[in-house]
Amino acid sequence: MGIAWDGDFDRCFFFDEDGRFIEGYYIVGLLADQFLRKTGGGKVIHDPRLTWNTLDLVKNAGGEAIESKSGHAFIKQRMRDEDAVYGGEMSAHHYFRDFAY
Repeated sequence: MGIAWDGDFDRCFFFDEDGRFIEGYYIVGLLADQFLRKTGGGKVIHDPRLTWNTLDLVKNAGGEAIESKSGHAFIKQRMRDEDAVYGGEMSAHHYFRDFAY
């Protein structure tokens, strides 16, 4: 597995053991699942481009998926408004309540 960061370190990209890119919506789903299990549930903010599998992962982990407009300003504000544990975009941006969004 490999991880790559963009120039200002606000996005991370993952690659499997064969070097194939893993789409952002899978990573959002995996991170949401882990944060929800760690916190015992909560809200997850996502952009409109995510797919059903991410929504299913959030629901199965005891969370509530809440859609927001794309873009860090919109996601961060919605996270504050909802007290969400995690927010993610298909563009590989990730936001965490523990790090003040």
